[in-house]
Amino acid sequence: MVLSSEVSVSVLMAFVDFIPVVFFMFAMGAVIRLAYQRIGTVDFAILTGGVFLGFFAGLAKCTWKLLYAFGTDFVPLNTSFAIYQTIGFGMIAYGVVALVIREMRRGKKPKRPVTARSLVVALPILPFLAEIIIIEKAGFLWYIVMALFTCTYLISLSLLAFRVKRACGLFYYASMITMFAMVGLKSQFEAGGSFETMNWIAQIVNVVTQCLVILPTHLLSKNYPLKKVQIIE
Repeated sequence: MVLSSEVSVSVLMAFVDFIPVVFFMFAMGAVIRLAYQRIGTVDFAILTGGVFLGFFAGLAKCTWKLLYAFGTDFVPLNTSFAIYQTIGFGMIAYGVVALVIREMRRGKKPKRPVTARSLVVALPILPFLAEIIIIEKAGFLWYIVMALFTCTYLISLSLLAFRVKRACGLFYYASMITMFAMVGLKSQFEAGGSFETMNWIAQIVNVVTQCLVILPTHLLSKNYPLKKVQIIE
């Protein structure tokens, strides 16, 4: 997102931007808890790394907006947002899908690890993602890819919820609806809407979206308690 010199960002608006980022970390922390000792080491590292990249992407965007509110346009922070979030959300989607596959196969005959094969399949996608990040940045195609990654891990989490007969899985679909509403708000801004008004509405919708992810994930974690770690002296 590039703001013109005519667009003003208030300090309060910049601080409010941090709220959904913190909520995102709470939700993803519960996802990490779900995946702990339930997926392979490499898959867990990819998931955890993706969560922190997504978190740092949000911090970069919020910090950039805060500096912009004080009259400083620090472009590297704005650029890093697109880079970190694209890669991070892709890693989260991969890790959550690995978790769902592992849980669906629980109790069945164990199969050979598919991590290496999955990574080989994913490698050709990297040049495509690089083009989106460098050329598109926060353009329409970038939003499509981000929506694809986000819907992938939200639908995967809903499958886990439905597997243990948790109706709270429906909250994940509600969060997807609010997520697409945010994309619509951006389109309205680009069509000539007020940035101040659109940003406030978008942040409120973003907070609601994160709450719709935190609630079912917290409830779901009760069905997947942490495994005890045996310490060998």
